[in-house]
Amino acid sequence: MDGQRIEFCISRRERPHLSHENGRLNFNVQRMAVDLRRAFDDYEQALRGDPSLRDRFWRRAKARAIHVRNPVEAEAWRKLVLSEQGAG
Repeated sequence: MDGQRIEFCISRRERPHLSHENGRLNFNVQRMAVDLRRAFDDYEQALRGDPSLRDRFWRRAKARAIHVRNPVEAEAWRKLVLSEQGAG
């Protein structure tokens, strides 16, 4: 940045998220995981409370279907999806 080199560092706990020191930008994965989980939870609540948002979500999800070609990976995904459907 501005001709200076910046290193990206992944921290599990030690350094604050998005802190900068000695030319390093720190990403705290614990903080990112908590924030991502909160964002998913918020979005889930929005989907549960808004039928039009839920319908739009499903229409777009179907349009973005991903086809896994590796049979071992495909089976693992199939089991995961089925287990989630049973839990929901």
